[in-house]
Amino acid sequence: MTGPAAIWIDQCFLFPSDCRDGWDPDIVRMIRDSRLPLLRWPGGNFASGYHWKDGIGPVDDRPIRLNRPWNMPEPNHVGTDEFMRFCELVGAKPMICVNAGDGTPEEAADWVEYCNGPATSPMGKRRAANGHPEPYRVQYWEIGNELYGQWQIGHCSAEEYAERYRQFVAAMKQRDPSIRFIANGNDLRWNRVLVERCADILQRVSVHTLIGGGISPQTDPEKVWWSVVGFPWAYQHQLRALSGQLRRRVPAGTVAITELQVFTNRPKLPNNAGIAEALFWAGIVHTAVRADGEVELITHSALANHGGGLRKVRQVVFANPVYWARRMYSTQPGRWPVAVRLEGPAFSAKRLHNLPGFQNAPIVDVMALVDDAKKTLVLLAINRHADKDVPTVFQFEGFSPDRTARWQFLAGPDILAANTLHEPDRVSVKVESLTVSGRQLSIRLPPRSVSVITLPARP
Repeated sequence: MTGPAAIWIDQCFLFPSDCRDGWDPDIVRMIRDSRLPLLRWPGGNFASGYHWKDGIGPVDDRPIRLNRPWNMPEPNHVGTDEFMRFCELVGAKPMICVNAGDGTPEEAADWVEYCNGPATSPMGKRRAANGHPEPYRVQYWEIGNELYGQWQIGHCSAEEYAERYRQFVAAMKQRDPSIRFIANGNDLRWNRVLVERCADILQRVSVHTLIGGGISPQTDPEKVWWSVVGFPWAYQHQLRALSGQLRRRVPAGTVAITELQVFTNRPKLPNNAGIAEALFWAGIVHTAVRADGEVELITHSALANHGGGLRKVRQVVFANPVYWARRMYSTQPGRWPVAVRLEGPAFSAKRLHNLPGFQNAPIVDVMALVDDAKKTLVLLAINRHADKDVPTVFQFEGFSPDRTARWQFLAGPDILAANTLHEPDRVSVKVESLTVSGRQLSIRLPPRSVSVITLPARP
């Protein structure tokens, strides 16, 4: 050029020198530090229009498609191989949601073979040609996303979905009979058809628990708080009904919570960016563990810049409170639940839009776990109160704790407390030591808090 000009560039990739194979190193580190066990991909509504072969091979050769659910271009820069590398970097196992919206059983079967087939198979050869001769060995495969909903590409009736599910399972099992399937679940009416028509091939049924959407922004925030943090108490009845319906025909069937989030999306209401999401998530985990094996897995929505999780703003990565709750829970040593008898104050709430009413939800919710060696007891405690400490006494039977315990807790200064670019640590984990008196521990649990108390056994 010898003068002013405009240059049009098709695609341009610029990565900082510290990136991890194209991924933000802070995102990678924080997810790895949280020991996230399972990562669902590619969605979500996006999955119902995603064709996986668009996302393999040289990036420059991949087509740009319209992302119809979100009405934006999809450049296919991140495809199957990039996702698998990301899972490797963060230490999570992959779970794939196949396109059962406008996709076909044959397309899904090819995807199974691409991920799990030997390098001598047709799709395995393509994977090997793309630099990955060893299979990825993906175990969990979800057949479609929310196909009961009119917002979904390819939405259908329960009867049609049952037929699609059967066709997809048959085709995919031919490529790898060892994979684990998750069917699209919904309410009892939808699931009844699915169970009646597919009981012989059902393994696990999904449920998406996205609560609070549609609540008026003029609603009293504290009223929303009580409904959101108390929801897990009401949720136990929904899980029991879904699981009971499934297990009458499929005795080993389980529920998979594959989307989970507070969906108010209002800055002046408790939402997924704040402390409410942390207590909501922890409460769902407590409810799922108490379901005695009926719930097999939970994948929270979502990972970064969508829902609660991590945020990246102006090149700065920081965490929503729910990330810290998940990190505390996933890094504690307890594994096996032990019985808890709980006595204390309770609260009730009336139905609020799509949030159910409930009676006598405990203000303080406690779950207890022991490690494999039964040498460490862990107490997971939630104080749901909006503004009051709760004096709490733990008494131990059958376990003699040492004199000192480690207390980690996450608490917000108010019910809307959240982290931001300018206050990234406003809600973060604090650590203190506690003194145990014999077989009793006394503590004041802060309001709006999630606690993890680790007690080693007395030598």
